[in-house]
Amino acid sequence: APLEEAESKGEGISLLSPPPQPPKEPVSCIPVPPLSSTCFGLVQESLASDSFHLIAVIFLNKIRETVALPIFYTFITRFADPFSLAAANLGEVVSYFQNLGIRNHRAKKCIALAKAWLDHPPAKGRRWRRLHYPTHNDEKDIKSDEEPIADETEDARAAWEVVHLPGIGEYGIDSWRIFCRDELRGIGTAALPAFPASDHEDSRMSVEGEEMKGEWTGFLPHVKELRAYLRRRWLRLGWEWDPKTEERRRARKNEMREAEREGVMYEGWSWNRAGGERRLGSWEVVIE
Repeated sequence: APLEEAESKGEGISLLSPPPQPPKEPVSCIPVPPLSSTCFGLVQESLASDSFHLIAVIFLNKIRETVALPIFYTFITRFADPFSLAAANLGEVVSYFQNLGIRNHRAKKCIALAKAWLDHPPAKGRRWRRLHYPTHNDEKDIKSDEEPIADETEDARAAWEVVHLPGIGEYGIDSWRIFCRDELRGIGTAALPAFPASDHEDSRMSVEGEEMKGEWTGFLPHVKELRAYLRRRWLRLGWEWDPKTEERRRARKNEMREAEREGVMYEGWSWNRAGGERRLGSWEVVIE
């Protein structure tokens, strides 16, 4: 009776009401091209040959690519190198960010990045610290006022060639490591490995051996798009890579065939075709 009375007053919990749902996380939805595609579809792939254009990350910060990229390509046509951008009038640079939000902040970051690039361009054997990158408490062994440290062959401490540049955060550093750093170090290319791989074992192992030297093989990106890219890149080499554990195993033939279909990778909540929502693990990836 007390429960019925409370319900009649709009109080308490109705026995007929569905159980409360857990809070929803934003759905992370990454379109995936067929495995044989020569590119994954990230803007970084087309910019890797000119690492200065990492300024794209300033345009992409919390902005949809479909909105930011047309403006970005117009921007780099006008400011094609750090010299022209460093000498730019602030008002003109602000005008490019008119519809992207926090336009003055973004414009100032772009100009500051260009000036810092001219003063200390990324160079092999000259690395700076970024506290708490890639994980919490990393690089605490490097003093904030310490001079750039040498290449990792001489100094094993974690540091990177671009972290001193204004506007380059986790996304920018991750992008640098995947798409640009190997070229700077002279150990390979950012291009996707050849596919399909030759059935000949020696040929396949040769391609894989070169790829395994790459910077991209040794870390977990912070951003979902880059994690999806790396999973696809591992699969092109014949490996199924788990972003949750960072472990890998040889991909099965049916997994390779399945990856030849276009699909979508999800993280978070997904709509079940059978009817209703289902919760995916925070790192679980489903290809439909």
